[in-house]
Amino acid sequence: MRPVEIEQHLRRKGLRLCIAAWITFAVSLALPSVRPILDLPDWLSGWECIRVVFEGIPFQRQPRPLYYTMFQATNLILVASGFIVARYRYDRRIMRYLTILAVAAGLHAASFFFMANSPLQALGIGYYAWVLSFGLLANGTLLLSKRRSQSPESANGGTKQQRTREEIIALQELDASLDSSIRETETRLRE
Repeated sequence: MRPVEIEQHLRRKGLRLCIAAWITFAVSLALPSVRPILDLPDWLSGWECIRVVFEGIPFQRQPRPLYYTMFQATNLILVASGFIVARYRYDRRIMRYLTILAVAAGLHAASFFFMANSPLQALGIGYYAWVLSFGLLANGTLLLSKRRSQSPESANGGTKQQRTREEIIALQELDASLDSSIRETETRLRE
């Protein structure tokens, strides 16, 4: 594979990973995610978790209300990333910033595992799919931010130009003709 083909492959793979992240996030909203903090027997789906986080009512009695309300920002990063990637996927700098945001949001989402009292009983498959979506997004935007290859092949549009023998001879004749014209002009100017 030529460097340009490798770059195109990585960009396609990065875009596919971003799409997989958004699909995984959407699916995680329908799956059971956490047992409610209010000790009810039913699981909360991802949609219900988003509603609870945006209302913020049960978190007012929690010791870290800012920690729980920051989940609004993590969800917003993932939702906004779809628009950002669609608009700026060829801007490496913005994709790097989005990668950093996705990693930070993913770490914040994963930290809830350690905040739950008994994570193996309190967290459902929706939570793990939600955290996975941030990992997929970070990897996808990282691939979209890769530097374009600067090989000689990529400078010529992906194909290395080689001159035929006739072209080389014609260029040499042209150079000789130009040199003789320049010498004649210099001689006339001196006289």
